[in-house]
Amino acid sequence: MYPYNSIMLTVAMGNLEMNKKRKEDFQGYVPLVGNIDYEITTSKIKNTKIDSNKVNAFKDIINKCKSLDINLFVVMSPYYESLEVDSKKLCSDICKEMNVPFWDYSTDAAYLRKKEFFKDVKHLNNSGAEMFSQELAKRIKILVKNEPPGNK
Repeated sequence: MYPYNSIMLTVAMGNLEMNKKRKEDFQGYVPLVGNIDYEITTSKIKNTKIDSNKVNAFKDIINKCKSLDINLFVVMSPYYESLEVDSKKLCSDICKEMNVPFWDYSTDAAYLRKKEFFKDVKHLNNSGAEMFSQELAKRIKILVKNEPPGNK
């Protein structure tokens, strides 16, 4: 379900010797700097065909985490505009069926249509990512802290 749009290039660049210093500096995080600086009339995020291999891989990951007693939280990050696509509903349904938390921030009012938090309509910029990461970390910390001992 994860969009593999530009990740292959990022992974390839991260593995090149000339790029080792950047990898150390960011420890895997590549910040997007800048804001949306153009007028957005309508989002171009549309439904795409759902790949059954990716759905099966997603279910396998959930099952593997459960078998290893790993806390798992499935999170959909904020989008510039409200996002209603079939894959989001499918992800939510799978999580519900498999008893895994699914947190949908794609329509969170704190981020919706706020250009200062986005590099483009799909990606938070560095300040948006920092704000979102802090919020998410607090939420996870509260849940994990309140679990009875022996339950992961």
